[in-house]
Amino acid sequence: MTAKSIIKLLLAKDLAIALLSAPNNYTTKSRTVSICA
Repeated sequence: MTAKSIIKLLLAKDLAIALLSAPNNYTTKSRTVSICA
């Protein structure tokens, strides 16, 4: 696996966690946004 594909998997996992967690769990969401930015 290339580094890019590993990063994509980690981002997808983070995004899934953010979506599945409580709506007011801003810590996970802001962390995901800052990684994607």
